[in-house]
Amino acid sequence: MLLAKDSNKEAPPEVKIPRAYSDAVNSLEGKFWKDAMDYELNKLEEMNTWDKIDLKGIPDNAQVLPGMWVHTIKNFESKDQKFRSRWVVQGDQQKTNISLSNTFAPVSHVSSLRVLLAFLTIKDLRIFTWDIDLAYLHGKIDHDIYIKFPDGYDKVGKVTKLNKALYSLPEVACVW
Repeated sequence: MLLAKDSNKEAPPEVKIPRAYSDAVNSLEGKFWKDAMDYELNKLEEMNTWDKIDLKGIPDNAQVLPGMWVHTIKNFESKDQKFRSRWVVQGDQQKTNISLSNTFAPVSHVSSLRVLLAFLTIKDLRIFTWDIDLAYLHGKIDHDIYIKFPDGYDKVGKVTKLNKALYSLPEVACVW
């Protein structure tokens, strides 16, 4: 995660969120976005999210999915800004043999949360929360999914074969 204050130049107060790699790196905040994308890719590689393979080495009937960068900025009360870039698969283009009716996201019902919070309040217990960084990347994929390299980091003649779930795949919530 890259905080704007960590860099030599200050981030402007109003930043336009880019929609593409070229928009990000060619913007006034290009250094921040590039650092955020580098951070994301380093984390993906560190977690062994994919293997780099030759395009010639994939089966003839295999689909190579495109991906895209999704950029956001998180603002903190301390006025710091965190530039965040995430590489996501365009899973909506996936031709799949899995049943999309079997995909789900583990969430709780609002009334269950209210009961839990009431119980904790009555017992005067403390409540803690946490954020699991790159949470979906902990799920292992049990079938072959090939994706193109991220924009700006292309490798000629190479694609990636996913080892772990990546954001925007229909089955990602099931394996997490």
